[in-house]
Amino acid sequence: MSKQKYVELIDQVCKECDIDDPQSMYDVCDLIVMDVAFTLLYRDAFDGIVIFCEYGEVPEENRAAILQSLLEANTYTFDFNTPCFLINPDTKHVLLRAHMLLDGLTAQDLLTTLGSYAMTAGIWRKTYHLDGAAGSEGGGLPNESLPPKSPLKN
Repeated sequence: MSKQKYVELIDQVCKECDIDDPQSMYDVCDLIVMDVAFTLLYRDAFDGIVIFCEYGEVPEENRAAILQSLLEANTYTFDFNTPCFLINPDTKHVLLRAHMLLDGLTAQDLLTTLGSYAMTAGIWRKTYHLDGAAGSEGGGLPNESLPPKSPLKN
């Protein structure tokens, strides 16, 4: 594969989203999905895309607990295709970073994934994964999802 597959994917995404100038998005594709900002970048190293999803600013109140929750969620991100949380060094905002391989990826698959990430970001912006709501404890991943003999399990 090559960057051509990425260009074709961006063309399809722009067509689906009624964006007139897909060429302007080939190097850096910035999209807004459900009021959540995304940046997509092509990476030749694995013939795929890197997705950055803007979760937002970490509030000062409960900052340590919120950041701990994000780090705990990262405990489960040991697979290449599993998203992880990070802090943008420039804005200090929380980002979700994910990878998707281009092989077989359609615009609809990508937009569905972005929609899912946007919904999760919206929940995080309301709860910061601290309020005990369903899916919010420990970054939304239960302790039981660790392997049975994991040294990380309580």
